[in-house]
Amino acid sequence: GDTVFLLAGTHLINANVAVPTGVSLRGEGEKTVITSTSLAQEWNTPILSLVSSELSDGNQRISHLKFDGQSLTAAQAIEIKRRNNVEIHDCTFVDFRYVAVLWYGDGGFVGGDPYDEAYPPEKYATGNKFHHNLVSNCSAYTYFGYGALWLGGQEGMQIHDNSIIQKQRGSNQNGYCIKTYGGWMRGLKIFNNYLETAGNEWLFAIEGFFFMGCEIFNNEIIGAIDVNFSWKDNYAFGLNIHDN
Repeated sequence: GDTVFLLAGTHLINANVAVPTGVSLRGEGEKTVITSTSLAQEWNTPILSLVSSELSDGNQRISHLKFDGQSLTAAQAIEIKRRNNVEIHDCTFVDFRYVAVLWYGDGGFVGGDPYDEAYPPEKYATGNKFHHNLVSNCSAYTYFGYGALWLGGQEGMQIHDNSIIQKQRGSNQNGYCIKTYGGWMRGLKIFNNYLETAGNEWLFAIEGFFFMGCEIFNNEIIGAIDVNFSWKDNYAFGLNIHDN
């Protein structure tokens, strides 16, 4: 139930920080900068880790902070795994090499190749929200497209009122704004966002797999939506894209 308040200034963090459940972080907006010059590997080097060994109630918020990747030096700002009820809002993410936030539920990477032997997670993460954030130049295209916001195994997640722009890199080097990590999204709502991508042959602002009861609406999107495999399950629809 504690909140850690970070004062204005630049906080240079060169070793991964594990944030326990129940602990929230709050800064003073753009004046509170979290950055790294050494956490640069492609996988498993986020600045902050909100990771549990089994699905747990996070009951925590990360807010009013600026995460700076030091001109694509740092790989990733945040990783969240196996936690419910985590909220990221009123944050800025700029210039991370691969991804701003990797956020997935139970079961790890649920399906290596989405077209081959994909399987759902045993349990879905619930109650998570990403809203009122600014994300700029935080996803790469290497041998595949990353997502600035990279998601998997979520139920009822809300993504709204964000600006995610990925057009700053050269041809075929820009990743996607929002992408599913393996996929398997239930009751996801993506709404009231500004999404823009460019400089890649695919031009995907949103790419994802395995949708049940998901909705994409009231967004301004410069780029394409690429969605694969949807069905109703217990919802009224599999995937509803409208009023964008």
